Amino acid sequence: MTEHVIDSNDVCSMVLVKLLRIWRTATPGDVVIVRTPWEGAASELGKWCNETGNKVLSVDKDGSKYVVKMRLESRFN
Repeated sequence: MTEHVIDSNDVCSMVLVKLLRIWRTATPGDVVIVRTPWEGAASELGKWCNETGNKVLSVDKDGSKYVVKMRLESRFN
């Protein structure tokens, strides 16, 4: 298992692009931690996980950033 961190000041589309880049080469079981000021991160990344077969492990707030921890359980198709 590898842990990938996206620590970004970007919102929505750029966070998803960065996440997709990781997912393309990741192995099922890898963990991705997204840190972003994007207020919709928890709900949108939760929807993304539901649609792609991945799993949100936790959602927290650290200062001005939302921290979403996910486990990649599926492969990129």
